[in-house]
Parts: sequence; structure tokens; C-alpha cells
Amino acid sequence: MWYVFHGEDELSRSEAILQLKHKMDPVVGELNTTTLDGRGLALGELRAACDAVPFMSRVRLVIVSDLASSRIPGKPARRKRAEPAANDDLWRDLGAYLPQLPESTRLVLSEAQTLPETHRLLGLGREHGGHVRAFAVPVGAGLEQWVRRRAEAKGVAIAPSALTLLATYIGSNLRLLDQELEKLAAYLGGSGTISRDDVERLVSSVQEANIFHMVDALGSRDGRRALQLLRRLLDEDAAPLYLLTMITRQFRLLLQARELDAQGVPAADMARHMQVPPFVAKKCLQQALSFRPAELRTIMAQLLDIDVGIKTGRAAGPLALDLFVVRWAGR
Repeated sequence: MWYVFHGEDELSRSEAILQLKHKMDPVVGELNTTTLDGRGLALGELRAACDAVPFMSRVRLVIVSDLASSRIPGKPARRKRAEPAANDDLWRDLGAYLPQLPESTRLVLSEAQTLPETHRLLGLGREHGGHVRAFAVPVGAGLEQWVRRRAEAKGVAIAPSALTLLATYIGSNLRLLDQELEKLAAYLGGSGTISRDDVERLVSSVQEANIFHMVDALGSRDGRRALQLLRRLLDEDAAPLYLLTMITRQFRLLLQARELDAQGVPAADMARHMQVPPFVAKKCLQQALSFRPAELRTIMAQLLDIDVGIKTGRAAGPLALDLFVVRWAGR
């Protein structure tokens, strides 16, 4: 029996593989499970793993990752760039081998990318009885339904406003969404409804977003809003040193965006240099243009002084942050 699991929904793919692992003998299951990197994998290596006799068990599980994805034109393989002729040979030889796959072997070909319907591997699945399953990342209403179902599976409900907040600031990173839902469900004791306040209090991505908005308010010289956001974060028990770290990170990104812009780096390439999502790089550049480069360097120096002051006890964290916001929002 063999499977093709393909698509960008890594969480669901890994859970499908985990279900197959759970069907293995709990005592010797690990001894009968082989995981192979498909990048540059030779068919001989794959056959050797699949043809091995199970040890004290009826079933052997072989998991191969990215056998097909690494051979998509333009994608480098582990050992060398796959050539079209070599690809043809691989799929032809694999098609010849699959009917000989031992009944005791469960072969899983897990692909991190969604394969086109015309891909040879999917064709082999149709020809040779493979169980093909696509794992697409849900978007829009589909993502909201996924979050609701996931929360319900953890014994809790989620308010629409809380769901919108999670979807907005975490997006379609399903593994991170699941981890945050797990944390929120544990906070509620495994029952009840996740509220917007719960998300704002416990989800770090949302807290970072509030800091992002606070810096935006600073850049707009909106001192009232910047102070409101700062005091709200402090009231929610955010540690002053944590807030300082996040504010420093944000201004470091602004300084980086300003310098890249001065170097003539296109906006589309800034995200790669800054190692942030494109929308974050775009927003950082918008914020950075509200400050002169000299101001940003001065801010970084002041943030360092605040850090030293808090850690040495010479400055009270909340007051130091308050003064910093007042100083820069008022300019």
C-alpha cells in the first residue's frame, strides 16, 4: 500500500503520517519505520528500504519527503540538479517497481508542494492504486472554519472577534495557529469561549502587532495613541524589558528599511534583506520615512540606555518607557 500526500499544509500532512505511525506495533514500530530525504534519492535506496523484511511485525513504514518536489524544474536536488531525462527514468522505474511493492510495506511519499494534476507521480498514483491526498492551506472563510473546528476539537469555542484577530496576525501558518489555540484552551481550562481579550493577552504575535501600532503612532507623532497602547500592554502584565526588546527590534527594522531605501534597494527585495514578510517590510518603510536616519540612530542609543538603566535598577521600566514615548511622539 502506498500514499502520496502533497501540499503546503504541513501540519495536516504530518498528522496524516502520524496516524499511520500510530497504527504500527507500539513496541517495535520505531524499528520498522524508515524516513528518507527524497532530494537526490536513488531508486535503489528506496527499493532497499521498502523491500526490507519487517522486524517482529507484519508491517513496515517507509516515509520519503520531497521526492517529486526536488525534481520540479528549477529546484536543486541534494546531490545535483535533476535533469529532465533523469526524471523520466525515475518515474518510469518507479512505475515498474510499485506493482512489486511488498504487501508488508506502507510507503508514503510526502511532498511539501502541491503537485500539478499532470505530474507523473500523481499519474502513477492513478495507474497503480496509490492513495493520493492533497493538503491545501485554507484561506478566507475556509481558514476561519479551520480555526473553529480546531478550537472545538480542543474543547473550546472562539468568539468571532478573537478568530478575526488570530487570522489577521498569524494568517495561514496552521502549526502556529494550532499552538496558540492549544495555549488559549489550556488557559481556559479546556472549556468556555476564547475571547478577543484572551487573544490580545496571550498571543505573542498580537502583542507584537500592538507594539507595531505603537511605533506607528510614534512615527505619526500621535503621542496620545502611543501612550494608550503602551499602557494597555503594561496593564496586560507585559514585562517592561519584553516591551523594550520588541520596541528596539521594531526601530532596528525601521533603521534597516531606511538604509536599504537609501541604497536604492527595491521595496520588493527589502523583505528578503530584512528577513520579514513583505507586508511587514512595506509597513516598516512607511514608518521609517517619518524619521530621519540620524533620529533613528539616536533612538537606538536611547533604547540601549533604557535597557542598561532598567537592568541596573537606575530606572523604573514603565516610567522609562513612558518618557521615551512622550519624548519622541512630541517631536
